[in-house]
Amino acid sequence: MADKTKSMSHVKHVPKDAQVIMSIMKDMGITDYEPKVINQLLEFTY
Repeated sequence: MADKTKSMSHVKHVPKDAQVIMSIMKDMGITDYEPKVINQLLEFTY
């Protein structure tokens, strides 16, 4: 549980929408991607 808390505090500075996209990608099994992919998907959703 402590490890999860540490990892969650690491992403505090990430906007909520980006966290949602990262969570969706994780659920789909996508774990290796460049950071700019999150920005591209954020632009696509809006």
